[in-house]
Amino acid sequence: KDPLTVTDLRVVAAVPYVHETPARRTVTAWVQGSEEAINRLPPFEVVVDLDLRRYVSYNAFQPSDAECVEVLGVGGSDLRQEGVIVVAYTLDSERIVEARFIDSTGHTIGTVPIDIGEPEESQDEEECANEPKVVGQLQANDDGVYAGLLNNGQMLAFNERGGSARDLPNFSAQGVLANEGELWITGTSDGRPVAGRVQSSGTVEDVIRW
Repeated sequence: KDPLTVTDLRVVAAVPYVHETPARRTVTAWVQGSEEAINRLPPFEVVVDLDLRRYVSYNAFQPSDAECVEVLGVGGSDLRQEGVIVVAYTLDSERIVEARFIDSTGHTIGTVPIDIGEPEESQDEEECANEPKVVGQLQANDDGVYAGLLNNGQMLAFNERGGSARDLPNFSAQGVLANEGELWITGTSDGRPVAGRVQSSGTVEDVIRW
């Protein structure tokens, strides 16, 4: 609940990176009142103190007149001390998809466009469009490339300069693994386990089969 208005809140995005200092442990998140979440209105960007169990700062989502706001995926990097949220929204009848990089204070420190393909249009003209969403969490390598699997079978890969959804190599992808500063797409091919390395360009190469 909101401590001031006692409004029921819904967490629509929680960055999987905990910022720890001697004074407190915090995590950044986007929250909304339950009714606003149902109507896909702009959320508030908050910093949650995990020890006090309440948010200690908040900022309004920009642009404030955005409509049909939909969180498509979240991720975080301990090494870079940042979180990332992929969000889609409608502004002046234009559908926009972008990745927002967020620091430990909850402020957006960078925004890049994402090409995620054409959204699935609703049969009801008043309903919002539906883009594919990230399954699980976005993972990052040491070069600042984030990658995650989409629920349409593609992979989303981007860095601070932008990115897009991409088709995967000819194997059944099951997950994204971050290991020793590198990213791997894991899966199976002909019943055998495989893994392909995510390159700095966002492509998947060096596929290894066991």
